[in-house]
Amino acid sequence: EAFDSVIAEDLFGRELNIRLNWEAWDSALAVPMLLDLVRLIAVGQRLGLRGPQSQLGYFFKSPIGTSCESPERGHEMLARFYAEKLGYK
Repeated sequence: EAFDSVIAEDLFGRELNIRLNWEAWDSALAVPMLLDLVRLIAVGQRLGLRGPQSQLGYFFKSPIGTSCESPERGHEMLARFYAEKLGYK
């Protein structure tokens, strides 16, 4: 279950606050991403990385230490970071 709030403006300029309560089986979709995140944290640990890791911002809505303007850009940054650290071209 998740809660979301959308703030918009109506035709007369008044603020609208739309609150949504999502109830679905989306956790089944999140499991593969969570497993990828855990694996990448383990790789980072072997590389000596500690604390907030900005290369993992792709997995979060409001990442710390990075400014990804799109999921595609976040994925590119993630792939490039690990390719460089692990010696892939």
